[in-house]
Amino acid sequence: MEQATRNAPYRLMDNDGTGGIMAYRKINSAPYIAADGVTLVTACRQGLRNDCVATYSGDTSIDAGMWDIQGTSGVSPNSAYRINTTTANFGPGVLKLSYAGNANCRQLWINGVQQPNGVYGSGTTGIDPASTGTITVTGFAPVVLNASNSGGNLNLSWSGVYKLQSSPSLTPAVWTDVPGAVTSPVVIPINPATPAKFYRLATL
Repeated sequence: MEQATRNAPYRLMDNDGTGGIMAYRKINSAPYIAADGVTLVTACRQGLRNDCVATYSGDTSIDAGMWDIQGTSGVSPNSAYRINTTTANFGPGVLKLSYAGNANCRQLWINGVQQPNGVYGSGTTGIDPASTGTITVTGFAPVVLNASNSGGNLNLSWSGVYKLQSSPSLTPAVWTDVPGAVTSPVVIPINPATPAKFYRLATL
């Protein structure tokens, strides 16, 4: 949900009021003719101003065209950035970091491959060579789901931006979100009538 008021900077954040998690997807759906009636435009550009403040935790997917971030505050530290440079017909997805300095993000995926923690910028596949800034990936490390039994309750805890899911079986596994379990820790009453229950963490 984009929350903005006249004469104020944009703020891109999760909709905490209803539990909605915001995610962006940038894609150029088809080439089009520019206003001059002649030029064929095949790569769209979407920019975030340098006074934009982004804190949302949904994924930012760039399937085609350019996502141009013009200030460090426009990079959400809670988001996973997914860049697809292999999009057919409409050109590659490109992330441009048009600022000075560095900003943190949770994860970076390039063509479906998760990148390890570290600093990324110009010279990285999927990031525009003209980028002047960098992003630092902080959330690659495998997450650990800690569990303990106390007073007839199952206590689950973890670090990072994840949600808890459950399944009654692993063959086949049908995972569903545990209601309200988007922050750690979570206390779940143990039901003796339930023979088995499996839990895992998933990205928001």
